[in-house]
Amino acid sequence: MSIKAEFFRQYRDRGLLKYQGFFLSEHTATLSSDHTTRHTSIKALPQLTEQELQDVIEEALLKDRAVFIQLDETDLEGNVRPNVTGKLIGYDDVALYVGTTAIPYDTVRLIGL
Repeated sequence: MSIKAEFFRQYRDRGLLKYQGFFLSEHTATLSSDHTTRHTSIKALPQLTEQELQDVIEEALLKDRAVFIQLDETDLEGNVRPNVTGKLIGYDDVALYVGTTAIPYDTVRLIGL
């Protein structure tokens, strides 16, 4: 009898038990990641005046720089939403445009370079 045939004669596949181990491992990793995301609080930075916002917008457009925008929106626990980051494409009377995202002026708390 060959070594290969002997191996498969004695080998016992754990089947479902093995699959459940993989599932448990993936599930634990996902829960850990979710816990980190939910419990990361972002500090609210001071709100800029309208003139300060306009100055930062002009500088970002003139120098073609990426910006981060902190929105003036909080969740039920009072945490600020994650910053919107990217290239400032332009603006109009209603919103700022960062990439393909339109951000209404009344939701902007802070803009930084």
